[in-house]
Amino acid sequence: MGTPATLLLINGIAVPEWLPEGADQIATLLLALIPYCEASSDSVIKTYIRKLADGIILTQLGDTTHFSYSCFLTSGNN
Repeated sequence: MGTPATLLLINGIAVPEWLPEGADQIATLLLALIPYCEASSDSVIKTYIRKLADGIILTQLGDTTHFSYSCFLTSGNN
C-alpha cells in the first residue's frame, strides 16, 4: 500500500491513489481484518487496518449541509 498522502484526481475529485477500489469494498475487507487482528494481536494488520480506514475517510464528500452530504465513493464512482 502506498503513502496515504498520495491522491489522484479523477473527474475533479481527489481520491486516495493507494486505496484499492472504493470505500464499499474496503469496508468489507475491514469487516474481515478487524476480528482477525483482535484474535491475533497482529501489529502489521492493525497498521494496515488504520491506513485503510483513513483511506475510506478520504473518499467522503461534502458534509451535512453541502453536496454530496457526507456520502462515500464506491468502486463504481472512481
